[in-house]
Amino acid sequence: MRTGNVEDIFALLDELHYVSPLFFEQQLGWMLQMARRYPEDTFSVIGIRLRNVPELVMRLGRKATQELLETFAGRLRQLVRTTDLATRTAEDTLWLLLPRTGSEGCAILHSRVLTLEEHTRHADGTRLDFVTYSYTEDGKRPADEQAKLVMAQYLSALGDNG
Repeated sequence: MRTGNVEDIFALLDELHYVSPLFFEQQLGWMLQMARRYPEDTFSVIGIRLRNVPELVMRLGRKATQELLETFAGRLRQLVRTTDLATRTAEDTLWLLLPRTGSEGCAILHSRVLTLEEHTRHADGTRLDFVTYSYTEDGKRPADEQAKLVMAQYLSALGDNG
């Protein structure tokens, strides 16, 4: 076993181009400023909130749940570029910051992320359940809007306090 308790199962997601939440927020702030100044220099953000990991641990056990999450993280790692950043703002909430990714590229990646649900299905049919959110910056946000507020808006779109 690579992790010690149920909460640590989520740490498997930290192997995905992981940066601290503070650094992620700083990078987001810098990218917001760049997009305001150079609207053609766009970026996107994808949020993923895993909704049923504790329930999976109760139903399937820790080892099987860890295997599902390892499959999810491994497949997600294959989808993102080396220049993309990831962080977690809560144990079950993962964010991807996608530099130089416009709405079309974001939509493609977002749809590929959604297909991961089918790849995280246990033999009994139980699957990892998650919700996603994606946003592409167009440089039209108010000049004084800070990254912390933007992240709060993204988080609200995921539909929980994660």
